[in-house]
Amino acid sequence: MYYSATTNGSAKEIEAMKLFLAIIAHEVKNTCGAIPALCDFVSKGKSPELHLHAAKVAATNTVTLVDNLLSSIKLMDGSILIEPEMEFVEFGKWITPIVNRSTIYDLNTERKLILNIPDYLQFCPIYTDKNLTEQLLRNLIVNAIKYSFYGTAIEIWCDCIGHTLIINVNNYGTPIPADKVTTIFQPFTQLQKGSAGSGLGLFISKLFTEALGGTITASSSSTTNLTSFTVTIPDCISIGKEAQIRA
Repeated sequence: MYYSATTNGSAKEIEAMKLFLAIIAHEVKNTCGAIPALCDFVSKGKSPELHLHAAKVAATNTVTLVDNLLSSIKLMDGSILIEPEMEFVEFGKWITPIVNRSTIYDLNTERKLILNIPDYLQFCPIYTDKNLTEQLLRNLIVNAIKYSFYGTAIEIWCDCIGHTLIINVNNYGTPIPADKVTTIFQPFTQLQKGSAGSGLGLFISKLFTEALGGTITASSSSTTNLTSFTVTIPDCISIGKEAQIRA
């Protein structure tokens, strides 16, 4: 799967290189960004063993992340080429620790991360690049944490239709302006001026989703303050919902 810069010639190659480096930097920052806060908790004696372990896990995951990204993402003729490394993973066993680890991105605001997996999907094998899928999901969760109200719940709903995997990430908080719903997946797009972040997280989620042959959409309500991102990846469920029920 390619992402091609919009300019031509050497300028195109430079633009692609900048974006490539920005993607790597963004994902590394996301993975290790909580380490200083975790170390601060340790120094203050707040559950030191728990937070030290979390910091070690984050540091280890950062090294693994860089290796995985560099093996999957290439630069070619001014374009970014993503080559998924497909394998079978057990869905529930794969996604549960991802969501659990994501709590380190919200250490002080008492939000809850709630994972909903139906029984027929819990032990179902999926065929995917587990690293790309983890990164796109983590970016959606971090985005939900960033724009949700304190004390609210962020819900990750999982389902399948036939062989198609569907993941929804829902949060209650600052809604996406109606005029930005169609542009938020473009690189370096921020929902609010002056907000923290590079504006790359949603773009990366879209890039990785499309590399897996899927689609990602967003919806947001200013009435209910509910924002929902839906990832749909076809042909990755070994046993679809109907077949699992019949079995």
